[in-house]
This record gives sequence, structure tokens and C-alpha cells, in this order.
Amino acid sequence: MKKSISLLLCIVMLVSGFAITGAAANAPSTFIEVVNSGFVNDTATFDIYLKKNVSLNAAIIGIKYDPNVLQPIFENDGAFMKKNSYGEKVQSISGYYVAGKTVSASGCSIAYMQATPYVTTARQGFMTVKFKVVDSSRPKTNVKFTCIEFNSGNSNYNIIRNETSPAVIASYDLSTLNKIKLTDVYSVEGGLRINWQRTPGATKYYVYRQKKNSSEFEQIGETDKLYFDDLSVGKSGGITPLETTAYTVRAWNSSSGRDSGYVGVVKGIYVTPPQKVTTEIKYNGVQVNWSKSSGASYYQVYRRDVNSDGTKSGWTMLDKVSNTVTTYRDKTAKSGKQYQYTVRAFVTGGGSPVCRFATTWYYAAPTVNTTAVTGGVKITWNAVNGAKKYNVYRRYNGQKNWTYIKTVTSTSYLDTAATSGRNIDYAVKAYGDHGNSMYLSNRIAYVGVPHLTSVANNTNGITVKWNAVQNAQGYRVYRRAQGEKTWTYLGTVKSTSYTDKNVKSGVYYKYTVRTVFYNIYSNFESGLLIQYLGTPKLKTLKNTTSGLSLTWNSVGGATSYRVYRRAQGEKNWTYLGNTKQTSYVDKNVKSGVYYKYTVRAVNGNYISNFESGLLIKRA
Repeated sequence: MKKSISLLLCIVMLVSGFAITGAAANAPSTFIEVVNSGFVNDTATFDIYLKKNVSLNAAIIGIKYDPNVLQPIFENDGAFMKKNSYGEKVQSISGYYVAGKTVSASGCSIAYMQATPYVTTARQGFMTVKFKVVDSSRPKTNVKFTCIEFNSGNSNYNIIRNETSPAVIASYDLSTLNKIKLTDVYSVEGGLRINWQRTPGATKYYVYRQKKNSSEFEQIGETDKLYFDDLSVGKSGGITPLETTAYTVRAWNSSSGRDSGYVGVVKGIYVTPPQKVTTEIKYNGVQVNWSKSSGASYYQVYRRDVNSDGTKSGWTMLDKVSNTVTTYRDKTAKSGKQYQYTVRAFVTGGGSPVCRFATTWYYAAPTVNTTAVTGGVKITWNAVNGAKKYNVYRRYNGQKNWTYIKTVTSTSYLDTAATSGRNIDYAVKAYGDHGNSMYLSNRIAYVGVPHLTSVANNTNGITVKWNAVQNAQGYRVYRRAQGEKTWTYLGTVKSTSYTDKNVKSGVYYKYTVRTVFYNIYSNFESGLLIQYLGTPKLKTLKNTTSGLSLTWNSVGGATSYRVYRRAQGEKNWTYLGNTKQTSYVDKNVKSGVYYKYTVRAVNGNYISNFESGLLIKRA
């Protein structure tokens, strides 16, 4: 064979099946070595070495691969070979990968020819082959190297061209591992979590951390998950809080023994979380408390719902507060719900982990209203969602402690034991299956309401009566006549009755009373209604042949009159009958007996007073 073969001749040799004769005294594996450096950044690299001192004249190396998965990378103006892959630049050496040529019998996708004789040394670089991944969804592929022809000045190494069954140099089952796509780094309990996307074909991942005060990285762990927790805070050489830490990750396929290499880094800052997070139920929401975090620039408060089946919603940020604040009041919490709260400390570049949280049930405090009514203080409040019962409490002005009064299931309570003439605070707590609310108190300057007991016509006018009220200094009496819309103040008395003498017979009047305590007036009842009927004035009482005859003056507003008699020796009056006239004859009398008579005016349910009566002896 000639010492110099042109590139054109090489191609012709490849296509035409040109053969070099010679004895194949040694298998190719004894002097040719293929080293796979794996996938680095989606690139597979193969270096081919000559293991012995060989005077190389020409060679054809076949490389079979799946073009659906791999694509060759061209370098050096179309050549696939690094010209300095031998370790030195030698102008007399030219290596080429001829694209698009297939040796029919071998099915090789790429062929190589070395055209200039060259004497190599042991472990001399022969060529470098590179592929890039074009379909990472097919993570496993095969690359096969064969020696189709080898011509050397050392005749015992010569291999006659064989396209049908070329000698196999090396065969690799590769995992086409993509470069790692790092996503983020964030704080977890005791360290930082590094996250990345799944790499098809990877069976595990190696994680590296940058050494302190160095540009070098050191391996800190391996995992088959898509994250790794570097829990080295406080450990020698580990994470230092508030300092930036850099990481990188490599993917690995255990079956092929190849890795993806690594590219780029992600950086994170570990922020120490608040070591204590607690909650308090307040009258207007849930108060979240936490301990300070060293170096924090600000805090963010989060809440999530705990559902009835135990599942939890995602965290929702409620607010951002300054680093001088360690409490937050959540006024948006809904009564009857269970919540979890957490707080994260933040600096520029990172936040603390969610590793401390407090769980609580929230019941809203009832809004209390108080009113002085007849018989005591009426306490009312709104229904609280989730509440099954309510505890009512009372505290007089000057007292420090609350007095429990009653547990009720309704939303109102009448405190009949309240002391009139005192400032009284009332509070109500709502109770559910999982806890209770705080309370909102309401103060009342309580002055008992007089309870009207009667209103009656008498000889001088209308008399209204009421029950005494504790600590009362007096009572104000009011009247509203028929057709009037407002009350008229009649006067103030210290007794528990009042007679209104300025009335007209036949007119309807309503009366009510308020207690006076210093400058405070109590509430009042709706009042008692009465029609004033004047007392009939008796005119005559005389004996007649048919009996005793009684007459009287008519009364305005009266529709009838009731006649009463009391016989000699009787203590009580006896009702004789009702008449619309102003006279009456009692025929049921006995001679010689003394009788006294009186009359009352009547209109429906209203009845007048009566005179002491006229006395007569039956003749």
C-alpha cells in the first residue's frame, strides 16, 4: 500500500470495498481500546486509543448507533475528530469521520480512515467520537465499535477488511441521560432542599456542594428522589445560616455505569425559622405569636384550613410584617373552623422553612347586648357558628373576677339576680365540640325597672301601683291619655303608688313608672291601660211598698252600674245586679233589718270605685 493516500482515495476505498491484505495475527482488542466518558451535558464522548506501539498506515473503524436517539457532532471543518486528540499536533496525520456512508455488510453508520503512516506510542490517542442526544424519551441505546480493516507496518497487527463480520472492539449500552435541570433551593428543618427535574433513564442522582472559600465542589450525598436535603446546618464544613450555598447535581444510570455530567449551579440561603409558634384565641380573631429569628429582614404569616376529614388545604399567606413584630392578629378566621398557622423569616435571597406551626380551633366571641327589663337585666347575643352552648358571666364594678351565672343553649338570658343601682359587666363565651371562644363584655348602669302591679279607679282619680326596686331613690310616673303619642311626666314619688287626680270620666289612660337612681332613670314597662270611670254619687235611699229604692248620679263613659248591698252584721258586700239605669229597687229585704247600699260604674272590663254607701232600715 502506498505511503500516502488522498482523502478521495479513502472515500473510494470505503465505498468500493477496497481491501488490504495481511494476516490477522491479533484480535483488535489487543491493540485498540475504546473509552466511554459518559454523557456530559447531553453529549456522549468516546476516546479510541492504540494500546501498543504501532506503525499505523490505514484503518477503517465502524460505529453503529441509533440515529433516532443520537446525532454525531461535527468538529474541525466537518471532521469529527479532534486533531490534537493524539496529544500533539502532527501535520502528517489526518483523521476523518465520513458522514452519510454506510458499509453495506456491517451496517456501520460512520467509518474512519487513517491515510498517513505514523508510528504511535503506547496509549496513543487514535480518535475522539462525540454524539448528542436528540430524543431523551428513549433513554437506553447501544453504540457498537468494530474494526473493519487495520493496516500497520507491524504486519502481525494487520486485519484484512471484513464487511460481513467485522471484529468487535467495544459495545456500550448507554443511558442517554440529559443534563440535570436544577429548579430551586429552599430551607427545610436543619438545612436546604435542592430540587431538580426528572432525568429520563436516571437511577440515582449525585449531589455536590461548593466548598467554603473555594470554587471546588464536593459530593455530599446520593438519592433516587428528585430532591436532596442537605441537613448540615451547624456542622463542620456545612451550611452557615444567612450565607449563600451553591449546589450542583449529576444523574447516574446504574445499568450502563454512565452519568450525565453536571452543568450550572443553584444557590440558596438557609434562614433560621422562628423556634416557637403559638396561637391565642382573641375576641376578634386568632393571634399568632412567634419567637424572633436571628438576622430576619421580615416575616410572613401563613394559614391553612384543617378539614373535617383531617386533610389540609395549601398554605395561604396572610400578611408580611417587619422584623420588629412577633405577633399577628388574624381577623379573617371563621368561627367553628380548625386552622394551622406558621411563620417564615425572610432575608434577601431566601426564607426559613415551614417547620413550626400551631393548630387551633376558632370560635368567635359573641357580641353582647344588655337591656334593663322588668325583673332584671336581659342579655342577648348573636349565634356563633359551631357553638353548642353559651356560658353567661357577670361582674359588678370594682370586682376583678367574673361570676359564672348560667349555661344556656339559646342566645338570651334574663339575670333576675342583678342588683339595681350598680354598674354591671356581662360577658358570654361560646362553646363548641373542640373548645371555646373568648368574650366581649358589655356594661350596663343597671337600674331596676318597676313592675306595675295594678291600676284602678278610685274616688279621687286613678291609682297606679308597682313593686319596689332595690336601691331606688324615687320613681317617676308617666301618663299617656287616649289619642296622645308621647308620655306626660306626672311627678316623682318615693312610695310605690301614685294617684292621678287630673282625670276625666270616660277617658282612657295608660300609666308607667321609671326608677330614679341619682341621675339615671330605668327602663319602663309598656304600661297599664284603664278607662277612668268616676265614682257614682248616691242620691237617695228610701222605703217603698215594693222594697228599698236607691238612686245615684250618672257617670260619663259608664254603660251600666253594679249595685251592692251589705245587710246588718255582714262584713262583705253582696252583688245584687247590673243595670243601665241610675236607680235600683231591692225587693228581697226584711222588715226591721238595716241595709247599706253602694254602686260602681262599669264599661266592659273597667269598673269605678264606690262610695262608702247609704244606710237604711227596712220598715
